[in-house]
Amino acid sequence: MSFSLYLVHNPIIFFMRPMFTWAIQCTHPNYAGWAVFAFLGVLTIVISSITYRFIEYPMIVFERNLRRKDPAREKNRAGERAGAGGVAARSRLNFADSGLFKSA
Repeated sequence: MSFSLYLVHNPIIFFMRPMFTWAIQCTHPNYAGWAVFAFLGVLTIVISSITYRFIEYPMIVFERNLRRKDPAREKNRAGERAGAGGVAARSRLNFADSGLFKSA
């Protein structure tokens, strides 16, 4: 949710600036200014909660599911379990078979 707060707070401040300016120029600027400040804080939290629930969280779940179902990732994990020696031996074998280094 902190990322949603980070993304949402700046546009809210930008678009609500006229309201904040009006509140400061009011007859009781101390009370009106704090009331608008509190309203903007609550508005920021509400909008960031909505964006977290309907945008950020579904993408987190989608990414987890994508990682879980990726066959290439599973194949790579199997290679890591075999050890680096197996990978290095295979790469040397493929490199030697490529024909780049032929003995005279």
